[in-house]
Amino acid sequence: PKELRTQHPEIKAIIGGKPHDHYVKWTHPLVAEAITKTLLDKLAKEPETKTLSLSPDDGATWDESDDTKFDAGDFDPSLQTVAKADRLMVLCNRIAAAIAPKYPDVKFGMLAYVDYTRPPVREKPHPAIVPQIAPITFTRAHPLNDPGEPNNKSFQQLIEGWGKVVPATSYYFYGFYLAEVSSPNPMLTKWGHDIPFIYQRGACRYWQPETLTNFDTSLHAHWLGLRMAWDPSQKPEAIVDEINSRLYGHAGAAMSAYWRQIDDTWVKVPEYAGCGFGHLRRWNVEKLTEARRLMNAGRAACTTDAETARVKLADDSLAAFEMLMQQRRDLADGRWSTLAEQVTAYRDRMIELGKQYEPQFAFGKMYWTGDKTINVIYFDAFYGATHNDAARVAKQFNVIAAPLKQWRFQTDKDKTGEAAGWSKPDFDDSAWKTTDCVVDTWSSLGLHNYMGSAWYRMKVKLPPLIAGKKTFLWIGATDGRVKVFVNGQHVPHINDKGEKADSVSGHCQPFSFDISAAAKPDAENSISLFCTREIVNELGTGGLLAPAAVYSEK
Repeated sequence: PKELRTQHPEIKAIIGGKPHDHYVKWTHPLVAEAITKTLLDKLAKEPETKTLSLSPDDGATWDESDDTKFDAGDFDPSLQTVAKADRLMVLCNRIAAAIAPKYPDVKFGMLAYVDYTRPPVREKPHPAIVPQIAPITFTRAHPLNDPGEPNNKSFQQLIEGWGKVVPATSYYFYGFYLAEVSSPNPMLTKWGHDIPFIYQRGACRYWQPETLTNFDTSLHAHWLGLRMAWDPSQKPEAIVDEINSRLYGHAGAAMSAYWRQIDDTWVKVPEYAGCGFGHLRRWNVEKLTEARRLMNAGRAACTTDAETARVKLADDSLAAFEMLMQQRRDLADGRWSTLAEQVTAYRDRMIELGKQYEPQFAFGKMYWTGDKTINVIYFDAFYGATHNDAARVAKQFNVIAAPLKQWRFQTDKDKTGEAAGWSKPDFDDSAWKTTDCVVDTWSSLGLHNYMGSAWYRMKVKLPPLIAGKKTFLWIGATDGRVKVFVNGQHVPHINDKGEKADSVSGHCQPFSFDISAAAKPDAENSISLFCTREIVNELGTGGLLAPAAVYSEK
């Protein structure tokens, strides 16, 4: 309660060196006492209650002072930080131990999430505690037995570790692909393997996945998950065959081939970054063309109105995804003049589909999204600004070098590159790796968990420039901070307010840099970008998330 924080400011979490008005120290005894009193009052009024939640707020903002003494030194590789389940378990154990003697049948749910997903090392959980494991920092599309997934070994150990220290766990798997939820994804292979695994090895007794109104993309996953959770010994292939046969009738065989191809694309392409930043590797033209061929075969096989309507749900989903991928390809290939119109058409179509299919729980329209749908919300967050700004540049300026996407690349963990001359035009970067920044993610470059800095370098020939007209470097999107050098000269970022900064940080936002003073007309120019991944915005990403360009005033 607020009054407790006022009366006892010592319970306030220290964040950024200052007491926080909202967050508290989990391990302070007064915090456990206050929560215990509130829960005992609730149980006295509602004695039929059998479960209570001890979960903290969503997020990863913790005390930096006293609570750190209760960490056990366990390291979370997925977030590159100290795991914090032990400090949370101190709080939860105190509460459970105080309430269980009087209410022995009450269970205490405890979210295991972000940097407290791993099981505790020192603290043994009270037997009435049921951790709900929400593996948001682990594999998004691939099953647990995929040896190429960078964190699968750690994830398996996490599951088995929780299974050894508590009688029962709950699993909060994500019934969609984070965080690009518009892509068709039946999760046939992933959930067909992973659900039996968590029951057999992780003491799972409660199947509680996070779900959306996404029967357009993941109906098969929902059906498979419910059935496998009821009886994990079933064969997932038989369950999938059943839904295809019963749902699609005469089109069952054709739609089975479609969904299998979609699933194979997810699990057989070794791209482990989250969101849609690996889509140009995964969903290339060949894969999408084959998906369209199989979908058309499904449409042709329908003989009843019901079959036609059910196939159309999947067809509308694929068609919308094709619209998204056309935008992504056009951005990557420098076809920017129509992107703004494509953005509008795509957003309008997703909103229209959300309304049309609301009774069928499809296309992401929910009470909290309004008409926008979660598909549009996520599109705006991750792609919209870049696509619209690329169109602005193409229409209002002369684009003189684009798309810039083939770079030399080198990590700089100790941030010594600038002092070593890595920004200089004559620096020899021939031994560096090469990367296509619109196809390659940091995960695909072997840097899935890397938290740190890296350099991108390229040389580009600029044409003669118009005297008196400004020239700009456009960076379509970054995951983190970028510092720009052109021909060895540092170029600061100046925002719309005229404020100058040595570097600029953002996520999925475009930036323009005035390089007029550094650029050489009708000559080869060196561009060097010093990029730093500062926090985990997404799995396996960092640095450049879109192409760059050079443009000038008309």
